[in-house]
Amino acid sequence: MLINDKEYKLKITYKNVMKIIKLLSSKYPDEFKINKVLEILGFTEEDLALETKSFLVNEILSYIFKLNESTSNGKKIFNIYLDYRYYYYDFYKLGIDLNKDDIDWWQFDALLEGILLQKEGAMLQVLGYRSYKKPSDNIRVYQNEEHQYYLSKQRQYALPTEEKEIEDGFNKMWEYLESQQKNNKT
Repeated sequence: MLINDKEYKLKITYKNVMKIIKLLSSKYPDEFKINKVLEILGFTEEDLALETKSFLVNEILSYIFKLNESTSNGKKIFNIYLDYRYYYYDFYKLGIDLNKDDIDWWQFDALLEGILLQKEGAMLQVLGYRSYKKPSDNIRVYQNEEHQYYLSKQRQYALPTEEKEIEDGFNKMWEYLESQQKNNKT
C-alpha cells in the first residue's frame, strides 16, 4: 500500500486477525479500536484523519471477512473465534499448530475452506449438528429442500461473474484515500 510516497505492507496473518476480532468485541472506545487495528496490521500513518482511518479499517475488514460467515436458513452456524477449538484440531491434523505457527490469513482461509469440504473433519461435524433439520415425511418436500440446498451451494462456490471483485474493493479504498489526501493539502 502506498500513501504519501510511503510503502506500507499489511501484516494480515491468522494471529493478527484473531487479535482484531477480540479487540473489536471489547468495550474500548471506537477511536482506540481503529488505531489499534491499524497498528496490529502494521499501518502506523499518524497523519490521517480519524474518518479516513475508520474508512480504511472498514474496507480492510470487509475484505478479510468476506467469506467467513456461514449460515443455514438465516441461522449463523460458524464463528471464527468461538469455533477455534473445533477447527484447530483439523489444522493440527494438517501439521499446522495455530497456537505456534503464524500463517498468512489467506493460507488459513483457503485451508479452512478445504477442511469444511472434507467429510471427516471435526469442524464439519459440528456444523452438521448445528444445521441439522428433521427430514420431512413428504418425499417431494424433502427433495425440494435438498434441491434448494444444492442450488445455494452452487451459488456459494460459483466462479465470480465480475472480474477482480476484490481488486475493485481495494481500488475504491485507495481512490478514497487519494481524495482525502488532496483535501488535506488544500
